[in-house]
Amino acid sequence: MNPHHATGIVTFYSDAKGYGFIDTEHHKDVFVHFTGIIKRKGHSFQLLVEGQLVACELFQKVKDELHDGEYIATPQGWEAREVIVIDSRSTKGNAEYYEEHA
Repeated sequence: MNPHHATGIVTFYSDAKGYGFIDTEHHKDVFVHFTGIIKRKGHSFQLLVEGQLVACELFQKVKDELHDGEYIATPQGWEAREVIVIDSRSTKGNAEYYEEHA
């Protein structure tokens, strides 16, 4: 499936677990894994914080399911990859946390 570009807001992200969720205009609870986040130059990792504005490529996840003896790709939701933080200031008031950990 072809990706499409979107912008959205980080609704949840756990540094400890390495994943979170983004809401875009057309899709809610888009999964994001730490491996899908583009690191800033000079940083070994990139943090996401609730309320941040991000840009990303959306891919529809699929699962191969057996139907009548053949496997068919069944849509399973959306995943964000190539995530870039557009505005590091959180709309949730977590900007100080981000600056301390960036």
